[in-house]
Amino acid sequence: MLRFVNRCVLKPYVRFNSTSVIYNNNTHEDYRLRSALEKITIKLASYPLPQTTLNDLLRFNSKVINKDTDQMILDNANDTLKDMLALTAKRIRELRSLPYICVLNANIGTIYDTYLESLQLLLKFISDIDGDIKLESIQDFTIKDTAHNVEFNRTLNQITELHADNLEILSKGFEEIAHLRVLKDDRDFLDSHLKERILMRLICNHHVALSEQLVSKEKSNLIGVVEKNLDVIEIVNRSFDFVNDMCLLKYDEKISMEIDTVILQDDIRIESHNNDHVNSSPIHFPYISSHLQYIITELLKNSARAHIENHVTEPINVTIVANKPYVCNKVGDCHVSNYLEIRIRDLGKGITPEVFDKIFEYSYTTFVANEGEAYKTLNNSGPNANVISGMGYGMPLSKIYVELFGGDINVQTYLGWGTDVYVKLTGPDMDLVT
Repeated sequence: MLRFVNRCVLKPYVRFNSTSVIYNNNTHEDYRLRSALEKITIKLASYPLPQTTLNDLLRFNSKVINKDTDQMILDNANDTLKDMLALTAKRIRELRSLPYICVLNANIGTIYDTYLESLQLLLKFISDIDGDIKLESIQDFTIKDTAHNVEFNRTLNQITELHADNLEILSKGFEEIAHLRVLKDDRDFLDSHLKERILMRLICNHHVALSEQLVSKEKSNLIGVVEKNLDVIEIVNRSFDFVNDMCLLKYDEKISMEIDTVILQDDIRIESHNNDHVNSSPIHFPYISSHLQYIITELLKNSARAHIENHVTEPINVTIVANKPYVCNKVGDCHVSNYLEIRIRDLGKGITPEVFDKIFEYSYTTFVANEGEAYKTLNNSGPNANVISGMGYGMPLSKIYVELFGGDINVQTYLGWGTDVYVKLTGPDMDLVT
């Protein structure tokens, strides 16, 4: 079955409806291929989706690194393959379940085709190794040697590259069909779609990084994509510098920021410090740097625009709260916390009630509503729109990132004064990083 799919999988095709593809081949073979892909998709979409936690990502820690690394890599490769098959097939199924007119949209159709191609790449990888495997036995396929893992990593990199720029395409597609009002609520679909997109990229990148790290056996601050000793203040400063550069480009103005740190001691004592932007004592937290940087950047973009458009000269205040650090090693030069809270406070005059109710809606824009002082900066339809503003996905996507590992985000606003955003994150078990 898979050998047949593999023979046809790379032939050019065009989408003609919401449930199938046609290939430039004879009609009988088209039908067989569509039927084969339909059966595979239905079967794979029924698999349970991965429930990925930071503890799962950190199971290949320093305490097990001296064991059979080849077997560790292969075990993770097989887990990754099963997870990717389930995630990809489920997205295909969910895209097919959209109203017919939605998938006729060229941009949404492109997203569908991307997931279909991702599934084809995974099936081709399996077929190249065992083309005689039967459909009903696909869940029993295993990657058995490191050479196959090298090929698997190439496949994962191809899939990651395929999906690299599709967020903008997705946003544009849903914006184009919004006026049709064929979806009662697109938030549920987009929430699950974007969460699973993040999971796909995370799983791909994590396995590729693990493969490189376990083979090299060099001491590293990374376990896959997780930084055991992530410097939170450095991430905040990096995000601030990026946002300030965008502000200078768009508004010809810059903003200022102050950072406060609070350490919660075991005896309920609190150590509080005021840090300047340049010389800040580090706070370390085991997390994925790209996720944390995305969250902080989006929140600072909103506060920056609120300050500039309301001519506020006071700095944005960032308060970082962490529990007493654990000592990572016997030397005592590594300290990490497993609880982190970040508050970003601006004095940008707050958010009006009608805007506040929509800050986590996709593609919502305050520019259409002429809310000049409003907090939500995204989806600017004017010139240089994507310089400071995004596609309307900044706040909801930040929420997904925060909640991915059990975190929480809370927005409190005071109209006429300003807005506070609280981000709470819980780290992994400390014995996995210490």
